[in-house]
Amino acid sequence: MVMEEPAFITLPIEEYKAICDYSLKLDAHIKRLESQIMALEARQKALDESFLEFQDKIPRDIASDRRRIAALERQETKPTKGQKDRGEMLIALVMFAGGSMPAKEARLKLQMDKGDFTRLLATLKDYIKVKKMNTDKRCKMLEYIG
Repeated sequence: MVMEEPAFITLPIEEYKAICDYSLKLDAHIKRLESQIMALEARQKALDESFLEFQDKIPRDIASDRRRIAALERQETKPTKGQKDRGEMLIALVMFAGGSMPAKEARLKLQMDKGDFTRLLATLKDYIKVKKMNTDKRCKMLEYIG
């Protein structure tokens, strides 16, 4: 037996008002949630766009860094005018000492500090080779290689 649902329901007016108020509150809540959803979707779209821009930027940055590194590696150390004079003096000093001499002795004769002397040796790498001494590995020997 199938019972038919009644077409009308009788409710007290207070319950009807309560149901209407509750439906209005639900409608307002749904509208607030829809506006929050739209704001979140807009924010997600902006984040996606910025991520895509960032993702495109990474390979460009890597390529740029590689170019800069390659340029720095290609740079040759060219001696300055003062280094040329001191370099010629150092080459002459090493040659006069028989083609090799302790680095500390050469540095002291040229009256240079360690940092300047190291930079000078870097510019003269085609003429003077720096080797460690056989007897004392802490000391370095300079050899003229021409």
